[in-house]
Amino acid sequence: MEARWFLSTIHDKFRKGRINVESTLELPRKLDIPFNYIHVECIFKTSDSLKSGTITIEDFRGIYQDISHRYKIHELFRTHFQTIKSCY
Repeated sequence: MEARWFLSTIHDKFRKGRINVESTLELPRKLDIPFNYIHVECIFKTSDSLKSGTITIEDFRGIYQDISHRYKIHELFRTHFQTIKSCY
């Protein structure tokens, strides 16, 4: 169930191709991943190369891999990205 919700959330958030900082911070809260808000916000701002207040899904993946040391999270991202690649 967690995997389905996780992938569904990612897919829904990135329908327009990019995600904002509030949505970026929503996922670790829901998955009970301990994180430092300031650290994530700093990584987000660094990743926001267009200075638009949004980041790409690849940047989003990097943030979560940086803050989460849970193998399950890495597996979910790997599965999600393989699914996306097979759709194109």
